[in-house]
Amino acid sequence: MKRIFPKIIASMALLLLAVFSLQFFRICFLYAAAGLQITVGYLCLTAVAVASIIATKRYRLPTWVTLIVLVIVTLTPQLLFSFNVTLQYETDLQFYFNNAVSFITGENPAPAMYQALFPTTVTFPLFLVPFLKLFDLHRLVPIFLNHLGIVALVCATFLVGKRFCQDTWALAAAFLIALHPIVILYANTCNAELLFGVLVMLALFSFWQVTTQKRLFWMWGLLSAALCGFANWFRPLGILMLAALIFTHLFFANQTLKRSLLLSLSMVLLYVIIGVGTNAAVSHVTHYDPPKQGYGWNLYIGASPNGKWNVADSSLLVDKMKTAQTPTEVQQFFAAEGWARYREMGVHAVPHVLRKIAPWYAASYVAGVATHTTETSPTTLNSLQPALTLLISFIDTPLFLGALLTCFWILYQAFRGQISRLLPVVFYLLASFLALGLLEIAPRYTISYRPFFCLLTVYGVHQLWTWHTARQIARNASR
Repeated sequence: MKRIFPKIIASMALLLLAVFSLQFFRICFLYAAAGLQITVGYLCLTAVAVASIIATKRYRLPTWVTLIVLVIVTLTPQLLFSFNVTLQYETDLQFYFNNAVSFITGENPAPAMYQALFPTTVTFPLFLVPFLKLFDLHRLVPIFLNHLGIVALVCATFLVGKRFCQDTWALAAAFLIALHPIVILYANTCNAELLFGVLVMLALFSFWQVTTQKRLFWMWGLLSAALCGFANWFRPLGILMLAALIFTHLFFANQTLKRSLLLSLSMVLLYVIIGVGTNAAVSHVTHYDPPKQGYGWNLYIGASPNGKWNVADSSLLVDKMKTAQTPTEVQQFFAAEGWARYREMGVHAVPHVLRKIAPWYAASYVAGVATHTTETSPTTLNSLQPALTLLISFIDTPLFLGALLTCFWILYQAFRGQISRLLPVVFYLLASFLALGLLEIAPRYTISYRPFFCLLTVYGVHQLWTWHTARQIARNASR
């Protein structure tokens, strides 16, 4: 009892400090110059993160204290931005919210054929429906779900990471995710990308337990498969993480072949069952069976000259939906046309795919989304798009390059027989680069990968630091 009481007092003090800090920053955000708001606020949060890492290393702070700091640092910038800036969503993001509202009110539903063609236009709004019913049809509902998902991911990154490395490195990875400008700014939108990223990363964390928890071996494997299956409710790419996990486990894990095969088959079976349930939900809403080939339209668009949505191809889609009997017919038509486009390219298909690396640079896109405000917004950020682009680029570009270099290092280690826990992430990124290289690409499709870039970069720096420390020790020993 004597130990619990001081913890309760300390927790209350920290929460009170958080409330006062949040209100202080809110006042600053409302009345200070916009550029000063962003710069000072971000530097303050970065200082708190650095101080927390130093304190964790020097004083070995209790886990509960570190988690409270993580939650505060994660939520503060997101809540400030969400409460004070009302964004005017781009068409696709607004469609998600409108569709969720239409499921509740029954007014102006989207065309059933279109929804069946692209099941996430049904599943993501269906996910929002119970929360909108509970908390009213408010724009902040999907935004708060983003915030909660990111908080869960940040805390999970620290809790899982500290099992495999020092607390300071796990905390650094968690803070990088929490303070990534793309994550902070894009969380203030009704999007499916961030929640998809949360689920597939939690699937990775769950699968890590397979090699350490012998008694709960099956539970963690099936949980990771379930997370990949439910991730398809937000983006239809959960199969990539599942394939990366199974491939790594079959060929690189230190397990018997029989056990690995049984677990892999069980994971695939559960994933398929969840997929059947997802298709049943879409069929119930649209009265169409979802297409058996869900990639046709995206392949056709991906083979277009710019590799993304365009008016001419969109008009063809509208015409085809009017004449087709089923969504499968539409997707099969565009799949055939898409492969035909690639065959016509011949060897030029390779540079076409490589050019699609450019949309992975999402700084200008996110800055544009974050400054496209409504007239009722209390702050005007439209003039800050160049500054935001610079801030995002300053942080995101090194993380992206660091992640790529770390991927090469992990593959090099694998060839030498040293298997990293992040090897599934490497396979997941390679599969994603290939998939988005062939299919339609847009900067917002890449946003869910930012937490992985943070994780990979921290791992790369950790490896470099370990190598440097080992050399220093060897030099001192030789003297």
